[in-house]
Amino acid sequence: MTVPILALALRILLLAFEKIVLKFMGDRTGALYRNLAASFLFFFIGALVLLPFAVTREISNWHFLIPCLLSALLYSFSSFAYVSSIATGEVSLVTPISSLNAAVILLFAAAFLGEKITGVKLLGIFLMLYGIFILKGMLTPLKSFRAIINDRPSQLMFVSVVLQSLGRVIDKSFASDNDPLIYATMLYFVVSFNFFLLLQLRKKGKQIVSSFREKPFPMLIGGAINGAAYLFLLIAIKSIELSLVEPLANLSIILAMFFAAVIFKEKLLEKLPGGLLVILGGWLLAMSV
Repeated sequence: MTVPILALALRILLLAFEKIVLKFMGDRTGALYRNLAASFLFFFIGALVLLPFAVTREISNWHFLIPCLLSALLYSFSSFAYVSSIATGEVSLVTPISSLNAAVILLFAAAFLGEKITGVKLLGIFLMLYGIFILKGMLTPLKSFRAIINDRPSQLMFVSVVLQSLGRVIDKSFASDNDPLIYATMLYFVVSFNFFLLLQLRKKGKQIVSSFREKPFPMLIGGAINGAAYLFLLIAIKSIELSLVEPLANLSIILAMFFAAVIFKEKLLEKLPGGLLVILGGWLLAMSV
């Protein structure tokens, strides 16, 4: 159990660093194809970082291939829905909806993986979600649910959450019994190929080069972090319930707040109430690990 817990801790740390890297990349809201090109680069660079380690591993069977390809397809559509939502919607509407993945995964994990829905999990996830909404200073959860019903970009964001959650369920079901390094590397190459193909079909392939030239170092670092964070996710869910691993990843928001305070001199005091709720929710979930 020590290795999965360590992997979860490293994933939380890496996701916090990733948020800082994204700040250096600047605001990309409204730029659909630039975001798609950045998504390609993130997945492709992540795959390249994992590849040298993956080629040293021996593949005992290929039973994981079809689930891996299916999960990659879900992540591809999820990412496309996400960037489409960001490009066409209001930030105050669509951004908080992405935080609902913890609740969706709780339901999917119970339905497909047989994980129990306990009062502690429900309370922990509720506190974390409400804390995140306060931190973002945007909508209340109730208004977000209304937006999902009435607003097209918000619907796209919710579709993204659902598809990603289904991908996580597949990862938990099949990656746990296979080498996570090989699984992660193959999945990242497939997702990056899907984005590359889409950009070529839209005749927007040049966006890849321009996006990389615009911010090469944040792109390289972000891609490497993204690939490693996904690998640690696969290692963590080998022994820890998916309905705990994914919500606990939200603790990266708290770490990112402190990093941002040090690097960008952002104020922490006004974010304290939301941050405390996220920490309390995370503590409740951690007690269930």
